[in-house]
Amino acid sequence: MKNSIDRVNSKMPKKKKFKKHNIELNVVFELTSIASSVSVILQNIEIDFEELERIQSEFASFSNSLEVDLENLIDETNRLEQKLIETEDLAKELGVEPSELNQFKDSFDLYVESLEKINEANSKLNQI
Repeated sequence: MKNSIDRVNSKMPKKKKFKKHNIELNVVFELTSIASSVSVILQNIEIDFEELERIQSEFASFSNSLEVDLENLIDETNRLEQKLIETEDLAKELGVEPSELNQFKDSFDLYVESLEKINEANSKLNQI
């Protein structure tokens, strides 16, 4: 009888172990998934690099614009200062207080505001 059982067993398909194949499939799936994730992140980083370069370019442009405007403001503020001094001297020669002249007061207030803006702009440029 044992012989018959052995014969029947020999004719039956061998039991296959799918655990190894399952593990291999899991590894391949995980590898593919991770590789896909890395690929997406690399693309995102390239986009970030391009955006960063664009922003750096804009920043440099704004910085240059601020420097030019600051130079112009300094020049014009110096001219305004000289004109205020000249106006003050002429007003005193005529016996008039410069503060009584509306344009003098407005120009002086603008001069003070300009000095404050020059200091602020220099501070901003020094932070860059």
